[in-house]
Amino acid sequence: MRGLTGAIPGLLRRGSPVRFMIGEQVEGLVIDPDGAFVCWHEMGQSGACAVHRVPAEDLSLDLTDDTGRAHAAWWLVGAWERGGLVGGAEATGIDVATMQAVITRSISSLPMMSEEVEMLRRIVLHAAAQVPQ
Repeated sequence: MRGLTGAIPGLLRRGSPVRFMIGEQVEGLVIDPDGAFVCWHEMGQSGACAVHRVPAEDLSLDLTDDTGRAHAAWWLVGAWERGGLVGGAEATGIDVATMQAVITRSISSLPMMSEEVEMLRRIVLHAAAQVPQ
């Protein structure tokens, strides 16, 4: 499952679960979303953490994680209020009722099918292209 690029302004926030490469793909959390993004990941069974400065464009919001989906949905609601989704919901190929259900399920951390997660990803990508920066 694909995530969402951290290059989308305002998408990542403190605690956002992300994936990034450090020789191999690792999972981490955004500690400081301002300026340089700082992430950590577990080091083996000890639970120790390593801190890395990773450019936002090298991070991917993890949509397999409930928190990642909630952060994407919160961003989407804000984008909608700022003028995102030009052309309406229909421009994404997803009807309004389904879009609202996907956003609600994401924000509420309810279980989602992979097709619903992909809808959320498509809606955010559409809004990111439309939202005035």
